[in-house]
This record gives sequence, structure tokens and C-alpha cells, in this order.
Amino acid sequence: MPLSDLGPIADRALEHRRSTTSIVTGVLRDAIVTGVLQAGEELNQVELARQFGVSRVPVREAIRTLEAEGLVISQPHKRTVVSTLTPSTLGEIFDVRIYLEASALGAAIPRMTPDVLQELEDLVTQMDEDVDHRAWMRLNDQFHDTLYRLSGKDFINSLVRQLRQHVERYFWAGGHSVRRNRPANTEHRRIVEACRAGDVTRAQEDLKRHLGATLTGLSGALRGARKEEGGSA
Repeated sequence: MPLSDLGPIADRALEHRRSTTSIVTGVLRDAIVTGVLQAGEELNQVELARQFGVSRVPVREAIRTLEAEGLVISQPHKRTVVSTLTPSTLGEIFDVRIYLEASALGAAIPRMTPDVLQELEDLVTQMDEDVDHRAWMRLNDQFHDTLYRLSGKDFINSLVRQLRQHVERYFWAGGHSVRRNRPANTEHRRIVEACRAGDVTRAQEDLKRHLGATLTGLSGALRGARKEEGGSA
């Protein structure tokens, strides 16, 4: 889509009193994750600065942050583009997620309070009731953040949140074929039940199965999308 379409998003974001760089970074990140800016699309600093009504400095800083997160690719004296979605990258992301999240969950379960367990159950209930995909994804993020909150592994939790941003790109790119809200929430409920029982091993295995099922769905959707692009059945 044209970068000019980012104008209204930028206007809304600039109404909030955050630093200019954080606003630009947040808007661009959200646009990339949700597919408004698609793989291979160029991020022209001059055009972006015009759209946001700012100098090129915060735009340049935002692009550096997004590059560090793996959402864009920049080459010296060449253009900056949104990074490409590939099956191999998706597999690597889930390899890392499964390892890190199982570790964080194992550390968190012995520290989970009744309030945290109730919060997890409330989130599952909200996800059962919510049909809007964007809202469901936000609740899903909250659910996973809450699962690992008491792990004491702040660096790991930060990495996991970053990896989930990458995975969300695949959800939006795959369209309705990967909107597995109901089965995913059934898997969430099993994880919470194991947490309430204090069964670390069962909770970790349920989590691994949940992430594995998500990977399978996303991989299939990505293959289907590539066949359509190539004109295959």
C-alpha cells in the first residue's frame, strides 16, 4: 500500500504525549505486523518524515529499532524494505519460542498466586467471547505475558514478546485460514489447568503442543498463499 495511507494513523498517534521516535516506531511496527506495510515494501525516510510531519531523525531512529527487531532490512546506501516472511524463518522462530517459553513457564508456575491464575482464566473467558481478530490477538498477548510474568526471567520475556510480533505478521498474512481462535483457546485452558495443579511438566508439554499446532497452521497457510501467488491450485 502507499506510504501516504499511514497519514491518518500517524495523526492519531501524535495526539498522545509520547516521544516522537516512540510514536513513529510504534506506528511503523504495527503497520508491518498487521500487513499494512507488506514484505518487500520500501520505507523511504523522506516520505515517512513528511507523512508524520517530523524531521528525518526520529524516522531514522525508528528504522534502526525495527531493523534490530528483524522487521526491516537496511543496506548501506541502499533502500530499506520490510523483511520477507519465509517458512524457514517461521520454523526458527518457533524453535526458539518453544524453548524460551517452556523455560519461563517452568520458572513461573511455583510462583503463581491465586490472583494470577484467576487472571489467566478471565483472559481465556474473554477470548472465548471475543470475535474480533485484532482484539483476540491483544488478549492472546496478555495471556502469554501473564503466564510468564512471575518467572523472574525478564530478558527472556522481552525476547518472547519480540518473537510474538514476528509470528503475528504470519497470522495477518495468512488471513482467515489461520484464525484458530477456538482450538487455541481450548489449548490455553489446558495450560491453565496444569498451572493450577502445579504440574510443571504437564503445563510445559501442553504449551509445546499449543505452539506446535500454531506453527502447523501458519506453515500451511503460508504454503497456500505462496501457491496462490504463483498461480498454482
